[in-house]
Amino acid sequence: VVGYGAYAYADAMVDTLGTLCPDHDTAVNQKLVTIGKRLIEHPIVFLEGVLQTLSRLAQFSRLIMVTQGDHRYQERKISDSGVRSYFEAIEIVPEKNKAAYVSLLQKYNLDPSLTWMVGNSPACDINPASAAGLKALYIPNPYTWEIDLVPIEGTYTVLDRFGDIVDYLALHYPQYVTP
Repeated sequence: VVGYGAYAYADAMVDTLGTLCPDHDTAVNQKLVTIGKRLIEHPIVFLEGVLQTLSRLAQFSRLIMVTQGDHRYQERKISDSGVRSYFEAIEIVPEKNKAAYVSLLQKYNLDPSLTWMVGNSPACDINPASAAGLKALYIPNPYTWEIDLVPIEGTYTVLDRFGDIVDYLALHYPQYVTP
C-alpha cells in the first residue's frame, strides 16, 4: 500500500492492466504511464483566497498542515505549491483518523479546545478531528472525493469559502485574532 495520491493511482492503473490483461499491448501500458505522469505533474491550483488567508492566519496562529497519503507525492505537492513557509510544521500521515490527531495534539502540546482543523473532507478532516476534541471548520468543495462525503459527526462550523476563516475567527473568537 503506497497511500493516496497520483503516484498510487498511476501505479494502480498499470498494475490493474497487468492483472486484467496480462498479454496487453505495450502501447496501452505507455498510455497509462502518460496519464499517470500528467496527474503527477498537474499544476497546483488554489481556491480563491487560500494564499491570502494563510498569510493572514500565519500572523497570529501556529499553523500545522496535516495531510495524508503517499509521502513523496504529498512532499512534491507541498514543495510545488510554495506554501511551506506559512506552516510551523507539516505532517504527512498514513491516515487522518482520531489517533493521528490525538498524537499530533500531544506532539505539538496543543490544547484541543483551542485547536482548529480546517478541511473539506468529513471522513478525513472533520469527523476524526472532532472525535479528538478539536474544533472544526468544514469548507465544502465540489472536488472532494465522493468517498470522503460521509455524514458529519460532532461539532463543526460550515464556511462557504476558505477566505472566510479570518472573519469567522475575528467575529467569534476575537481574543485570538490580532488586528
